[in-house]
Amino acid sequence: MLLSPTSPSTMDDRTKPTPSIIDILSSPAQAPPSSSPQPLPARSRAPAFPISELPGALPNCTIHQDVDPLPVAQAVLVHLQLLDDALLTDDALWRDLFCLTGTARTLAGAARIAPAWRTLTSAYAAHAFRLHDGPGAVRVVQPGPATSWIEARFEFRVDADGLPRVGDGIVRIVSDDRLAWRVWTLVTVLRNVDGFGDVDDLMPVAGAVSDGDDDVLMGESQRPASPDQLPTPKSVDGDAEVPFVDCAVVGAGMSGLCVAGRLKALGVQAVVLDRNTEVGANWTGRYESVSIHTSRDYGQMPFNHRIWPSDKYPYHLNVSEMSEGYKKFVELYGIDVWLRTNLERARWDEGRQVWRLDITKAGLSDHLETRHLVLAIGGGGQVPKWPNIANQDRYRGTLQHTADYRTARPWKGLKGVVIGSANSGHDVANDMLEHGLASVTMVQRGRTPVCPIEYWRRIYDQIYNDKVPTALADMLSMSSPSAVLRLMAIRAISKFASEEPERFDKLEANGFRVERNMDLYSCLFERFGGHYIDVGVSKKIADGEIKMKSDAKAVSFTETGLEFDDGSTLDADVIVVATGFEGNMRLAAEAIVGEEVGEKLEDWWGVDKEGELRGAWKPIGRKCARLIGSDVLLTLTLQTLEFGSQEAILASQDTTRDFSPYRSKPTWSGSLYECMRRRQSKLGSELAFGDGVSESQGRWIPFAFDMLNVPERCDV
Repeated sequence: MLLSPTSPSTMDDRTKPTPSIIDILSSPAQAPPSSSPQPLPARSRAPAFPISELPGALPNCTIHQDVDPLPVAQAVLVHLQLLDDALLTDDALWRDLFCLTGTARTLAGAARIAPAWRTLTSAYAAHAFRLHDGPGAVRVVQPGPATSWIEARFEFRVDADGLPRVGDGIVRIVSDDRLAWRVWTLVTVLRNVDGFGDVDDLMPVAGAVSDGDDDVLMGESQRPASPDQLPTPKSVDGDAEVPFVDCAVVGAGMSGLCVAGRLKALGVQAVVLDRNTEVGANWTGRYESVSIHTSRDYGQMPFNHRIWPSDKYPYHLNVSEMSEGYKKFVELYGIDVWLRTNLERARWDEGRQVWRLDITKAGLSDHLETRHLVLAIGGGGQVPKWPNIANQDRYRGTLQHTADYRTARPWKGLKGVVIGSANSGHDVANDMLEHGLASVTMVQRGRTPVCPIEYWRRIYDQIYNDKVPTALADMLSMSSPSAVLRLMAIRAISKFASEEPERFDKLEANGFRVERNMDLYSCLFERFGGHYIDVGVSKKIADGEIKMKSDAKAVSFTETGLEFDDGSTLDADVIVVATGFEGNMRLAAEAIVGEEVGEKLEDWWGVDKEGELRGAWKPIGRKCARLIGSDVLLTLTLQTLEFGSQEAILASQDTTRDFSPYRSKPTWSGSLYECMRRRQSKLGSELAFGDGVSESQGRWIPFAFDMLNVPERCDV
């Protein structure tokens, strides 16, 4: 079903034809503006907001099995463009991911959503609303006996700034007390921009895959270029001896490789700089027994070719399998990776509008210039966090943080202690047990939320599997506001736990203090971990194979172990500390990009008042900084969206933020697309972060942020 477009009066001056991405990237640079650069404005960082206090609730609605959802969805879609308050529930939520607001936004309440929607869809000429075809596009969802809704996926087009683009949407519809159909949640997502490629579509290089086989069969000539093999293009208005690339990505982990692949899908010249000697070393450099606690398909890399097919890889990928997959991705898609290359410093040249990078290649100092910079240096995992336990120097045994831990193999027959009871603590304790230590004791400092892997699979395997394309699975997972996702997860996990209380009773009986009704999203977004996804170690604790010390607080090291605040002691030949890492990546960023830029960055992690990741894609003035912290799913999804984002309007609708999320007029200057489109006038630059490993979660926690140079302040 199509709706008539609404064309804003401001479209007349924005209808000039847009050059192709190839034309943009090959255009000669023009002279920089003669005006002197303006200092960055003062920055007020957004405070973290308690995720439990976010607006939103699950509907109390039962849809009869005889209801045909299709005509209901069609009727709602007809009225969607000129949305009226009456079509929305009082507690409705609208989440927009870069399509109309230019960032990640969640608006709450009918009185706020309706005028915002009408203003934005009019300003950006949203039209051609159409329901998706195919099975499951319109369906009744019933997660509980008293909770159900109609879910409909749709698409629409947006025409603004001479950049026509496609948006995807999901609307969830419930019936009220008067049996009228109303919108409970609405989600809009930017899919792509016409003429700029598709970030979800990249073909393998010629000869990379043999017929009927997933193994990489790449000849030497098809491999990514090394630094010595890469041609040296002339620097933009600078030293002809300094190489220049459109984008430099620092770090060949999950996010770094994904970003490089998506840039290649857009035709952007990008190189990945990595200090390791081989791709995948960020996995092989960790302890041997580490594996992802979630699923192979949840952690798939982008594009249609599955890096870890289900017929060749287990459900939980280990170190060597993750490293192998990264290598395969690089070769399969011809990603340019410079190994043994370390970024020492990055400085922005305001006059020439480029980043100048001081790098070390194989121990030798060198330079590189780029318009766009992505720092995929790790979202936590650099600075170990130690517990406050006195007299560490008195201990005569072996003491390690998991940052330095590799294996328990040399400690056979010794007494082992692990401080920490989250994912890595369980990994290390199990490794000690498997390698024959005489005793293994876990020191628990507080109650630990536990989610058995069976529960996780019942929730996520429905969409993350080898039958559902990863891009679609990500879209479905990202299609609910954070408050709703949290409430649904709590309800599901609590229900599963209530069906087998004896499982948790046994843990308690053996000294493990367990939090049964796990708040998954609080763990991820507020605690940055601290939970355990049970992949089998809980049973060993329940059976007494791994002992617990949880009845007192460790206050001091002794010569032979630990002393607790109740006077008790615990002897240990070896102690491994599994208490996580410092997590604010803003500090690591500042060390690289300098104090002036670093002062303007948002703090990283936690959610804001709308439930979006704190600091994610928030403009800060002449240089716009954006942060994202997430797991693999969020990185794959949001990286896709960020490279098609825009700065938006509607300042009058934003009354809850203490930062400036909107521009003062409709524009498309806040995206990588715009930076490339406007390269001739040198108005675009970008800095981004991505990728890291969270010790407390035992799996990848990617982090990203970008910085864009825009021609004016982003004032509310």
